[in-house]
Amino acid sequence: MQLVVMSVFEITLFACNEHLGVHIYKAADIGGSIFLHTFGAYFGLAVAYMLRSKEAMKSSKEGSSYHSDIFAMIGTLFLWMFWPSFNSALAVGDEQHRSVINTFVALLACCVVTFALSSLVDGEGRFNMVHIQNATLAGGVAIGSTANMMVQPYGAMMIGTVAALISTMGYRFATPFLTKNLKIHDTCGVNNLHGMPGVLAGIVSAVVAAMASEENYGYTLYHLYPARSPAENTTEFQKIHSVVIGIEPGSGWSKASQAYAQLEALLTTLVIAIVGGILTGCIIRLPIFDPPKKDQLFDDTDYWEVPEEEP
Repeated sequence: MQLVVMSVFEITLFACNEHLGVHIYKAADIGGSIFLHTFGAYFGLAVAYMLRSKEAMKSSKEGSSYHSDIFAMIGTLFLWMFWPSFNSALAVGDEQHRSVINTFVALLACCVVTFALSSLVDGEGRFNMVHIQNATLAGGVAIGSTANMMVQPYGAMMIGTVAALISTMGYRFATPFLTKNLKIHDTCGVNNLHGMPGVLAGIVSAVVAAMASEENYGYTLYHLYPARSPAENTTEFQKIHSVVIGIEPGSGWSKASQAYAQLEALLTTLVIAIVGGILTGCIIRLPIFDPPKKDQLFDDTDYWEVPEEEP
């Protein structure tokens, strides 16, 4: 029941936040790194904070085994291979082509750097399976908001490298810090794979938006950033509309305005996710949603009593 209630609140808040970011702020987020990964990560962490308990912090039953690591690696390989299709699903034309290439390059750089960092922070030169199964995917999250932009291969490599750094270091330092100081039980490390790389993606999207110009993209710039399209009934819009079909009139935003919109969408997402998660955690902690105690599962009548055998 607690999971059902949490899902209802999370999906509702997610839809409202995405509508606010896309239709009000006019932010661009082709791969959902801001509205999906960042929101989901910090909403979940906020709920986990409200449901924290001393008993959970002392649990020692979360260690991996050889067989669980093998099956988890199968999932990681599938995610790694198909992440470019996730980031490019909503793109069209040349944007889709760039999305696939940029995502692959970011994942490649992230994967190589994660292996190197994992062996360095281990202390004994070994690869940590938690890093390999998770941090190798952080590049796909970090490039998500700008996958369809002209970030160039070196830009995608830089984004993937930084994502690997913050994700691997997050598993090494941030997760123990959250557990010890905030009592947040981040079992799967969503802060390191989705949260921090998602924030990085939002910051990168603002930088890329501040650099995007008509000289680089041509009139396709107004497909990427509809708010930057000239207003209707202007000479500029009529000129663009006569060359490229499908361009909608916009607000004539500048580079700086679009960059601010990206940052506003990121900050709003963080606020809605954290505040919404805390309120949801408070709601599902109400007695009405408490799971039944062990002695409340059955009433006084023991329906499972085995009849005595006749002598």
